[in-house]
Amino acid sequence: MRLYLVRHGQTEWNALKRLQGQSDIALTDLGRKQAITAGQGVAAIDFDYCYCSPLQRAAQTAQLIWGSRAGNIVPDARLMEIAFGPDEGRVFDRSKALDPSDPISLFFNQPELYVPHEGAESIAQLTARAQSFLSDLCAQHGAQATAGKLTPRILLVAHGALIKGLTLALTGRPVERFWNNIPPINCAMVVADYDARVGWTIVDECVRLADGVIWHDDTGAQAPA
Repeated sequence: MRLYLVRHGQTEWNALKRLQGQSDIALTDLGRKQAITAGQGVAAIDFDYCYCSPLQRAAQTAQLIWGSRAGNIVPDARLMEIAFGPDEGRVFDRSKALDPSDPISLFFNQPELYVPHEGAESIAQLTARAQSFLSDLCAQHGAQATAGKLTPRILLVAHGALIKGLTLALTGRPVERFWNNIPPINCAMVVADYDARVGWTIVDECVRLADGVIWHDDTGAQAPA
């Protein structure tokens, strides 16, 4: 079984460096163009299923990537972004110096020390619902799966931190490696294989589809011409 995890395209709040969390923010024109380009980058893949976060930025991106393929795009609330609670809407530049008194600064710079404000979600909670989704996915589609066969092929469109939580869940990495030195990039893709005998393997952790990269299952990522 092969899983293709794609982050949504740019939103109005991405452009303003505002924390979105579970606030339901629409794609910008650029975000829609990124999603269309991402769809072109995976045009050769015969997806069998598609799941997405119900938030509109992910649902819109999923539809633009899925295109005219047969089958339904299935929303799942477990794929929503991490909830930032009272910090949603706040302007934050993760490149700024670490402030150990600021939970959001710790979230992006030292996630193992992140303690959310009341009403927000912890990384452990995020990873737990990501794991719940993965467990159900494997139970439904992966009982006979082998990494060599690569079927079924499943597209999943969600959010930056949620995809990092999924990656943490399927690799068993410690929370210190939540970001793994790879920042969340709009319409970037993680590719992972599942073998019912041995579990998950990361194939590629940052395929920059919005930059025109093309993915082929037999050769991997190919830079735009």
